[in-house]
Amino acid sequence: MADNRIKITVQLIDAATDNHLWSETYEREFKDIFAIQTDIATAVARELRTKLNSETKGELASIPTKSKLAYEFYLKGRDYESKYENPNAILMYSRAIQEDSMFALAYARRAHAHLLRFWVKKLGWEGHKELARNDIDVVMKIDPDLPELKLALAFWHYYGFRDYEKALTLLKELQITTPNDPDLHRILFALYRRQGRWKESILESEKALSLDPLNTSIINEFCSTYKLLHQYNDQLTTAKRGHFLIPEFKGFKWQILSAEINLRYNVATAIKASGLTVEESRGFRDYYNKNYSDVMATIRKEGIRVISGEYDFKPITLTYAAIYFLKGDRLMTKVYADSAISFLLKKLPDMDNDDRIYSSLGIAYAIAGQEKLAIEYGKKAIDLLPVSLDVWNGTFPEEKMANIYVYLAKYDLALKKMEPLLSKPSEFGIGWLLTDPLYEPLHNLPRFKELVEKYR
Repeated sequence: MADNRIKITVQLIDAATDNHLWSETYEREFKDIFAIQTDIATAVARELRTKLNSETKGELASIPTKSKLAYEFYLKGRDYESKYENPNAILMYSRAIQEDSMFALAYARRAHAHLLRFWVKKLGWEGHKELARNDIDVVMKIDPDLPELKLALAFWHYYGFRDYEKALTLLKELQITTPNDPDLHRILFALYRRQGRWKESILESEKALSLDPLNTSIINEFCSTYKLLHQYNDQLTTAKRGHFLIPEFKGFKWQILSAEINLRYNVATAIKASGLTVEESRGFRDYYNKNYSDVMATIRKEGIRVISGEYDFKPITLTYAAIYFLKGDRLMTKVYADSAISFLLKKLPDMDNDDRIYSSLGIAYAIAGQEKLAIEYGKKAIDLLPVSLDVWNGTFPEEKMANIYVYLAKYDLALKKMEPLLSKPSEFGIGWLLTDPLYEPLHNLPRFKELVEKYR
């Protein structure tokens, strides 16, 4: 795009034979971008000897905003969203709305971005569900027939409450009206995954990817699905393809590393294969090489105080306690474990329905050697988020319960927890059992060797 003009070349190619069938170049002022969209869709349909139905023509003729600047911000928001840069996506959608307060599509996308921020639980996530609801209500007033409104409401039920059935009802309606929306298929494959409907999930992810082949999040989530299914070769292949297409996204390097560890059981080999630089992999490499002092130095340098994410909520003192536990320094282990317990107990009244804080308390008490409380809190986390409610996230309280038993030296109970994680979909793999220093006390146990032989 130059001098406020945009040039688009469209080609129609037979995917089976790679034969060039048709091409056309469109050059207009940017303000006419929606007219170009209509022209392209009509021309492609004509070449395919099909006709657009009246509803599709209406959608193509609909201009979501008359503000060029608002639409630019909107497109930047979509790009940030696909790359997991959620705060930037929210900022861009907000800028779009500042330019055009009636831009319903920007409100709908911002609602989704707010809901994703709520879902992944990174620091500052509080209040984003309510902000999403506000945006949804605005769209209902501006354009209640907007298809993206139904999509936002589907996200509302899914991300906001794990109400899969209400979300599915809305999504099935969209399958009739907007079957070629990649976001529709993306949320379907994510939702089916939560329900353990694996064949349907993979089918929907393939549809989403065919409609939006350069969408970072779709490719990355495809990798994660294969990881959950312990299909590490497929995870590796998909991650390498993603890295080739979108080399700037570091997440694909970590997907490659994860797959390699579960395939080769060697950290050095996995890091080399991933392409991660020394700086990018420093903390990970130091931990697995047992350079614990360097791990703590890196953490202190980064200034991290609290770790918050979809699977974790814990103060950095809990990480220090775990590292001192591995070093065998019982005095410092207790000092940091007690500090972590104090922090978490203060947070508990405001997070009493959050499985993450109970798992962290369970681990902190286990590291401190308080068996009864450790087991009690660990089990409470499992009750709050069982696998029956969420086939993916529900495995994390189970995995942390296994770790609690390891810290308590109750190895038979730990292995009993680990076997379902190895035999059913989960992120827990043999590679981590064989490389994580935490699990070394298990390595010479007959039962451990049986599990490795069975699931490697």
